[in-house]
Amino acid sequence: MSSDSNALRTCDALSGDAKSNRNRHPNVLEHGSRTLRQKHIQAVTIISLTLVCKPDLLKTDIYLLQGMWQFSSTRRLKTGGEAQTVQDDLESFVLVVLYMVLRYTNHNKIGDLPTIMAVVFDSYLTWEGGAITGEYGKSQLFRYREFIGRDFRVLGNVPLKCWLKVALTAVKEWHEHLTRVDVGAHADDDAEDEDGSDTDSDSSVAPNENLKKPMFSNHDEFLDFWRRLILRPDWPTEDGAHDRVVDYCRGMVVGASP
Repeated sequence: MSSDSNALRTCDALSGDAKSNRNRHPNVLEHGSRTLRQKHIQAVTIISLTLVCKPDLLKTDIYLLQGMWQFSSTRRLKTGGEAQTVQDDLESFVLVVLYMVLRYTNHNKIGDLPTIMAVVFDSYLTWEGGAITGEYGKSQLFRYREFIGRDFRVLGNVPLKCWLKVALTAVKEWHEHLTRVDVGAHADDDAEDEDGSDTDSDSSVAPNENLKKPMFSNHDEFLDFWRRLILRPDWPTEDGAHDRVVDYCRGMVVGASP
């Protein structure tokens, strides 16, 4: 199952929660679910045309066809063929919500929106031999808050602001976990010289059993976190979804006061 399929199902579930609490919070997720399904149809159409023109993609880059590029996890965009994990699902869903927040809510980065959307969601690199990767923008955002900045905030929506802070931090911790695992693996490889004998390894690298547990280790924990947030009484009203990208293209950059 692709990360985007799981993200769409989760978005539907959260949209159902949104409908049942319509008086207490906006319908951005409900609107987002419809938008994602439209994008999914577009993606399927593009894939179909691509396969007609380049049938070899079925043999070499099948992982690129498993879901929408914009919402695939950084690990999947970097490694491709490895098995899908829970953390890939959760990161993909965070990307779905972040996309909806950036595009359809009022925030303090509307003036930079075209750049953010292009670098984080649409950028890719092509390597010798035809390999395509696209994790750089997403990884820099999660690890260092590049492009949106550490001062990014949704205006007039405290619960959503809180959710984003926790969700982005959770993905950041997962990326740091993968980095420590990768460093540990390379340290083990470097500990053997050409003769096969052991050399001193880097003592600063923590053994795998001491690695920090991810903030969310399964789908239920993540969904429970959202559902508890839904019950907060301070969700704003009268703030339906509004397409900020369309506004920007029309020269109507408004509302993004500090």
